[in-house]
Amino acid sequence: DQTGGSGTIGQGNDGADGQGASQHGGGGGGGAGAAGTTPTSSVAGVGGVGATTAIISTSNAGASSIGEVVSSSLYFAGGGGAAHDASRNKRGAGGYGGGGNGGDSTTNPAGNSPSNTGGGGGGAAFNDSANQHVNAGNGGSGVCILKIPTTSYSGTTTGSPDVYTEGSNKILVYKSSGTYTT
Repeated sequence: DQTGGSGTIGQGNDGADGQGASQHGGGGGGGAGAAGTTPTSSVAGVGGVGATTAIISTSNAGASSIGEVVSSSLYFAGGGGAAHDASRNKRGAGGYGGGGNGGDSTTNPAGNSPSNTGGGGGGAAFNDSANQHVNAGNGGSGVCILKIPTTSYSGTTTGSPDVYTEGSNKILVYKSSGTYTT
């Protein structure tokens, strides 16, 4: 029954408010593209959708295992789904862009956000009918993507980024530390 957290402009959107104690549904976590949803009497809040980008093609994003492709769009930083008490309603799904699903029991724990998505982990729960605590999921690591005109590309890198040519540009994908020197 708590108020959802406030998002930061340019970084993420608000989390939704939870329901009162009689409903046992949490509010969905805010994503980069939209706020989390408010729970209903039967479903906990869904995580807000992440932001889309066209800086890299969906096929190359898939080859590098970054982001989440949904209906030919690439999403990052989806909000985590909310948890609930399994005896009363369904757990909330994570938002597009790697948001983890909320938890409801040790059988259905909160989901972790996949690596290289920047998504939020699913919400924690207490299943009172089974007296079980369910931990929250972990957030997913981020990724750094550089888009450089091929005519200006130096090829001087450290950290072994994935490198693609798309049209007249080079795309560098860093999933860990590294540098690019112009």
